[in-house]
Amino acid sequence: MSPAGGRLLGLLVVALTSQPARAALPEDPHPHTPPPPADVVLVGEDAACAKVEEVVAELLSRAGMAVTWGRQSSFQPQDIFAQRQASPDHHPGVAVWIDLSAPAEARLFFRDAGGDRFFIRSLSLARGIDEMAKEEIAHIVSNAALALTQGGGAPLTRSEARQVLKLQPATDARPDVRERSSTPLRLAVAAMAGGQLFASELPVVARATLSLTLSRGPRWNLAQGAFGGWLDLGYQPPGRYRGSVVGADVEAVSARAGVLWQVGRAVLLRLGLGVGVDRVGYHPLGDTPHVELASASSFYVPMLTAWVGTHLRLLDWLALTSRISLDAAFAKVHFDLHGDQTTRVLVPHPLRPAAVVGLASVF
Repeated sequence: MSPAGGRLLGLLVVALTSQPARAALPEDPHPHTPPPPADVVLVGEDAACAKVEEVVAELLSRAGMAVTWGRQSSFQPQDIFAQRQASPDHHPGVAVWIDLSAPAEARLFFRDAGGDRFFIRSLSLARGIDEMAKEEIAHIVSNAALALTQGGGAPLTRSEARQVLKLQPATDARPDVRERSSTPLRLAVAAMAGGQLFASELPVVARATLSLTLSRGPRWNLAQGAFGGWLDLGYQPPGRYRGSVVGADVEAVSARAGVLWQVGRAVLLRLGLGVGVDRVGYHPLGDTPHVELASASSFYVPMLTAWVGTHLRLLDWLALTSRISLDAAFAKVHFDLHGDQTTRVLVPHPLRPAAVVGLASVF
């Protein structure tokens, strides 16, 4: 090649190699968001926990999850429903419990950051915590934690997790609003009859009561107790008092309402407290020509009532019900004979105990 040709080739090489470098690829405008942190609690002997922690930490690290470790000496399944309050420098993440306290089984529990989605797994440890068991536990933990953070899998709701664990709602430190709202209201309607102490001159009067109670929860098996409300509509048939000069027929209709508490299983113990009013009607009686009888009339008496009763289960919807109550009148009531001097002929007791029994339908 001639010298001129060599120089030309050299210039061509220089020109080609001196082209501007290719522009760098633009940065991803949507960078990958790392998964939220994981709080992992190990339960069991230190030696077993240490073996599992090493392998689980490696897999979660590969998944890009920041892990906070904890140890507990004991664990109750209901602990997974208690939402831990996050500190200012710690964002809520996936909560994981690895329970190795049972020698033949590993129990694994997972809760998402919102406390609404759960996984519950178990693994047989027939050969103890060997290499295969550690790997299986680590893969379960990694897969479940990622599924909760990425919305995958088929997690359980709070209600479904409770059913799997066979837990009662009352064990939850933070009960689900949906569970509370789904607890049914129970209406019980009872018809009862009995007697009540009335006055020294008229010792006992009959009493009939229609009672309505409203409470939340099951019909029976109220081991934790339940509050409610009650409404009673009562009727006292005419009771006749006949003195030496005059007498009277006395009857009353009543209304009571108040609060109720009940507890028990097949037999419910029930306590009630309330207020109400009696409308008392009277009709004077007498055939003495020298006595002018007053016309029949009525008046109202405010009352305070306390009672204790039972529901004895006969059928799932039917109960034998009984009650012992005490009425306290807020006003002094008496029936007088007016003449040269006023004589009280009938004075009802200010405190009037009563007992009634009947049947109740529970809806």
